Amino acid sequence: MDVDEHQIRLVAADGVSCVLGGSLSDVRFLDADGQDLGIDPEIQPGDHVEVQAGGHREAAVHVASQIHGPRENPASVRFTLPGSGDPVTVAWPSNLSPVVRFGSITAPVN
Repeated sequence: MDVDEHQIRLVAADGVSCVLGGSLSDVRFLDADGQDLGIDPEIQPGDHVEVQAGGHREAAVHVASQIHGPRENPASVRFTLPGSGDPVTVAWPSNLSPVVRFGSITAPVN
């Protein structure tokens, strides 16, 4: 299957370091008004890997969507990090198919 691939890079705040591992939860794509677009991404749990974030180190989540078919234009994506109850919202860079897969947290690919 042909896919568009993206990475969500997870960076610790200045002066903070942490260890991240597992999968994101409560993942929702939002329009410019913050309304849920109704895209229900598949979360694919992989091997549990713990990644250090802080300083010059980052963690990442790989995201894939089909190239073919209808497209949505989310403005942002909201998710909850493992072990956290607080949602995080970040800008989304492009349109995508509503068939979306999220991997688990891993080291970023450059």
